[in-house]
Amino acid sequence: MEFDIKQIEVFLDYIIKGLLEAPEKASLEVREDDLGILASITMQGDEVGKFIGKNGKTVKSIRTLLRAVGAKYNKKINLKIIEEK
Repeated sequence: MEFDIKQIEVFLDYIIKGLLEAPEKASLEVREDDLGILASITMQGDEVGKFIGKNGKTVKSIRTLLRAVGAKYNKKINLKIIEEK
């Protein structure tokens, strides 16, 4: 099975819809460059805390899953959370 960047988008979209109260207000951008894959999620301030979780455990788990997927396909996947004012 070959790697498709769309898989990362579908995976993160599923997580966003499950964790956020207003997932339609969040935006996701996934892009690939020489350094690897960067997934950027832009969301409103009150939703950021829910996504990060207590002591950052939720976002750390999501990043761990992304790294595991990336390792399978020899890709480096990073997650960036952008707080919209």
